[in-house]
Amino acid sequence: MKELCDKFKCVSLGEGAPNTDPPRYLRDAMISAIDGGFNQYCRSFGHPTFVKAIADTYGERYFNKALGRKVDPMTEVLVTAGANGALNCFIAAFVNEGDEIVAFEPMFPLYLDHTELAGGKCIGVSLRWKSD
Repeated sequence: MKELCDKFKCVSLGEGAPNTDPPRYLRDAMISAIDGGFNQYCRSFGHPTFVKAIADTYGERYFNKALGRKVDPMTEVLVTAGANGALNCFIAAFVNEGDEIVAFEPMFPLYLDHTELAGGKCIGVSLRWKSD
């Protein structure tokens, strides 16, 4: 996949190693947060200020108008330490013993591990590159 990404000048988000730096405004915001004391461990589900901002932003957009209710940031917002943590939470929540999931190959190897851990079976469907 890396060869294809390089060939077609794609942005790679695979394997936790993006091939581009974050934009300057984001790096500046991260430095500001660190300088402001937000550089310590917090609760496992995300810092209260962060989950509240997520609940306010997305709750207003998707829940307040459509369902007429607010999102509780402390019980309905989950922040994980990376995509692997989110993937594990998602698969554990939706895959039951004996379930089968379909994933495109090549796939992130942990789809297999998390699915097996949840008692399911991961079925791979190959994506083949057709050369000219």
